[in-house]
Amino acid sequence: MSEKTPICVKTCEIMQYWKYMDCNEIAVIISRIKSLSNLKSYCIINHDKDILPSGETKPPHFHAILTFSNAKTIETIAKTVGVENQYVSKIRTTTKSARLYLVHRNNPEKYQYDPSEV
Repeated sequence: MSEKTPICVKTCEIMQYWKYMDCNEIAVIISRIKSLSNLKSYCIINHDKDILPSGETKPPHFHAILTFSNAKTIETIAKTVGVENQYVSKIRTTTKSARLYLVHRNNPEKYQYDPSEV
């Protein structure tokens, strides 16, 4: 049986609920992200004011956008950050759109985070 070819990305997004992490400090996640080789840029935000359709507050979670100078496997990124592979994904739109989503600028119906929180 052949092994799956690893998925490599130069830009990716990560989203994970804090309750599934081994830590709850964004500084720890930033430190892990910075330890990745060939990291060109990153941005990260804690979302703790999102509202579910039911009116309840969505569980706190973080979003991160990472850009690399050379492609990196999703598996390596996930392992380093401390999330399962399925929470690291290739950006489906544009990097600009993904960055705007961090503060919900392209989703005016959602809570508008201050850019200083990124």
